[in-house]
Amino acid sequence: MPRIVLLPDWNQDPEWAGIIGNAIPFDADKPSLADVKDDWQPVLQDVDNIGQVEAFAFPTPFAWAEMMAAVIRQGDYDHLLFKYYEQLVLGVLLGHLRLDVADLKEGDFGRVLAGADDRYRYFGTLRGRGTPENRDLEGLVFGGTSPDCIFWPAPRRTEGEWRLLREAIRGSNQELGYQLLADYRHLIAQERLWEPNRYVWMKGLDRIAGAREPEPGNNLFHVHSRLVGPVALASGANKPFYFPVYEKEFAALFLRGLTGSLRVEGQGIGVYDQYRKCLEIALPTVTADGDLARAGGGVVRLLHEPARPPEGGGTIRLRDENGSRGLFSLVQDLRNVMEGDVVAIKRRPFLYPDVFRVPVTRLGEAGLGNEVSFSPQAYDELTFEADSPGLPLASELEQITDNTDGVVLNYRDERGQTRRAIYIDSYAGAPVGDLKALGLVLWSYFVGEAEVFNGKLVDREGTPVFKDQDVTRPFDFYEEVAPELYGKVRASGAEYRRLAAQQRFLRAYRELAAEEGSNLAQLCYRAARSFVRWTWPEWLEKAFIENGHQPRHRQPVQLGSLKVTLLKDEPVSVGR
Repeated sequence: MPRIVLLPDWNQDPEWAGIIGNAIPFDADKPSLADVKDDWQPVLQDVDNIGQVEAFAFPTPFAWAEMMAAVIRQGDYDHLLFKYYEQLVLGVLLGHLRLDVADLKEGDFGRVLAGADDRYRYFGTLRGRGTPENRDLEGLVFGGTSPDCIFWPAPRRTEGEWRLLREAIRGSNQELGYQLLADYRHLIAQERLWEPNRYVWMKGLDRIAGAREPEPGNNLFHVHSRLVGPVALASGANKPFYFPVYEKEFAALFLRGLTGSLRVEGQGIGVYDQYRKCLEIALPTVTADGDLARAGGGVVRLLHEPARPPEGGGTIRLRDENGSRGLFSLVQDLRNVMEGDVVAIKRRPFLYPDVFRVPVTRLGEAGLGNEVSFSPQAYDELTFEADSPGLPLASELEQITDNTDGVVLNYRDERGQTRRAIYIDSYAGAPVGDLKALGLVLWSYFVGEAEVFNGKLVDREGTPVFKDQDVTRPFDFYEEVAPELYGKVRASGAEYRRLAAQQRFLRAYRELAAEEGSNLAQLCYRAARSFVRWTWPEWLEKAFIENGHQPRHRQPVQLGSLKVTLLKDEPVSVGR
């Protein structure tokens, strides 16, 4: 069967003089058919019944997409179409236009087009979002999507309607849109996919973003944006892209919402806090040969700011537990078609919908259900705080830097299962203090300020320091102890300075780690070192000499399935 081609030479750049140069868009101030060359003017049989004759849709919508792409290829940035193009981009970035994705093959509509170029199968329309100040925008179609130019302007919109969109954009913080686009460009460029000289849509966005630098850590994209789409774009990634929309504190709000309940509703999932539905996750129905990911599955819409979870109820529901449905079991069909592991999603978040992007970029390996655990302090500090960098991948802790310091402990629990516990002192400049807090506890026993009673380490008040159930990770502090410990390591450590004792402290745990060779002993040494560096911040590690004799007093303490050795100092008297 011969292949059907709707547009001539659809896979080649159109001739400017032959096609595009003959189509001049309406004058901005005086829209009139007189502005269109005779060859492009339709003959109207029934002028009074404009609903039956789409006069302003000539040429076909996809020819308008070709015209938009040609304007960008030519670098004709003063062209009226490019001015509309910038309004479309900013309208989406700032949330004044919503992107609706439809399967053109449903109901046999669009089969010819999909046969010619299957990138057009899932076609997006840009519709206005009305506000109390600007209700007339609601539902107006301002454009569509294209693999070449990403967006193209609808020919039927009047100048007055474009003015409504411009006013809406100017009424918001327009610079946020430009800045978010700079973040988006930088993330793609980091993966060596940004090639504006090769891809038309990148060339257009590059012109709009200009010379703006991204936010530190691409903060606007990661923290304050949701994604819409996807749009099948011509690019080196060979995957549909998602486009960012500014939404203040979206990542933290989405995770906060996931501490509530999730319910399957129609073509999506409703997310409820203790009061009402706050989020919707799209899971559209597709035809048998359709692709749920390309049809817009996994896109999240914020309805209301989720209420803060009640005390002790801040567990993010990613898996089915205790009779409650988890996110990843409800989106399993989508997860099956989304290729990419944790590292791939963190590296290229613009290729994944928010249902995966946010949990993975904020929770690391824990975001896809791997057996990785973090301290409650790390969860609180790095997950729900809006401007935090999220939790790190284990691989990101392999090398200590000025901004990141942590340890990954591999161990077996009581059931013989291999698990990983991650201890974070700081990540991307955000302080947590896991290692300092553990080092302070080890120091307290070393100098006799804590004791072991009935096999448990207790503080001066006799309160047990560590949880010891087999269901917990090693060195998890009791709730009544942790706030005080982490509060102390957020302050200055100068009050703990005891040079000779700390030299012995470091040497004792270094030699214990070498002797036992266990991951647990290595963790204790790293914690001891972190504690000492905190008390002497002006000293470089290499200038702090580990010195003194090895203490003979060793106290084993059982923590679940693991046994840790605590050391106590034995100062040498003058006469000894």
